[in-house]
Amino acid sequence: MFSTSIRRSIFGDYVNQELTPLAAIAGRGDLSEVRPFNVELRGVRSDRKLLLFSASLLIFVFSLFLPLLSVHTYCENRSVAAVFGFGSIAVLVFLLRGQAASIVRAVASGVGVALCVLAVVLNVAFILYATHLCRHMFDKLL
Repeated sequence: MFSTSIRRSIFGDYVNQELTPLAAIAGRGDLSEVRPFNVELRGVRSDRKLLLFSASLLIFVFSLFLPLLSVHTYCENRSVAAVFGFGSIAVLVFLLRGQAASIVRAVASGVGVALCVLAVVLNVAFILYATHLCRHMFDKLL
């Protein structure tokens, strides 16, 4: 490695401020040049409950409007309802996986769980109803 004076002349003060602590951690530098890293750790945990709530709300709205939009395409849109159902189950698993960091996030998580369950019920009901209609449509052809 370069000596400290060569490093300063080539790279300037940037090496001493930023790269030297990384090099010291990696075992390639002088530990006397490392300054303490002062970070305040707070008790607030980072979670994604609000993002998951908005995803569950979006899937619920799509699941709610799917029967209205598929007037003549019930048979073709069963796969779309299945995708919405599996997406809702995935969001539900992530919502149930951890605890929320605050009361607002806990309420959003609870509402998100309810929306996910309702979306799954809506999608399963749509698949069953569309299958029933498709079977009767093909019965009339014979």
